Amino acid sequence: MTIFQNWQEEDIEWKALWLLPDEILYRCGDFDWVPLLGIWGAVGYAPLLVLKQYRSRQFVPVTQGLAKCEFSYRGDGYKKRVREMDFEKRNAELEKKLEQMEEKKMNLRLDVDVQKLEADKLRKGKNKAEEELDSLKTDYKKLSLSIRTAGLGKTS
Repeated sequence: MTIFQNWQEEDIEWKALWLLPDEILYRCGDFDWVPLLGIWGAVGYAPLLVLKQYRSRQFVPVTQGLAKCEFSYRGDGYKKRVREMDFEKRNAELEKKLEQMEEKKMNLRLDVDVQKLEADKLRKGKNKAEEELDSLKTDYKKLSLSIRTAGLGKTS
């Protein structure tokens, strides 16, 4: 108690914690890390460090509703459980991607099968056209030979 009796008015600083100070340097242009020179050298100030030093509000993660979660954050194995949940989430996402890729692969296979069928049809049509062309050539040769032997093509 004797310590408090010796205090002067200058020793006490009154602050309202709910009021935010408006003169805090927390950014320099696009940089949110500001190097400031002091008597002991340069000190790097980041926004959260500045706010903390001026006793401003901190960004506290939301803890409301944690008691309703399916596991407790207080036990020894909560970190393991969080890792397992993260693994399960990533695994589910990868399985979904795999299913999409397999579906895409199946569609590509169907497209390949359709293309093969069309190629086979075109190949058969080409072979049939070549056979008909060969048949027409042989018929033409026979007809031209018979015209020559009969002498019908001569004009005198």
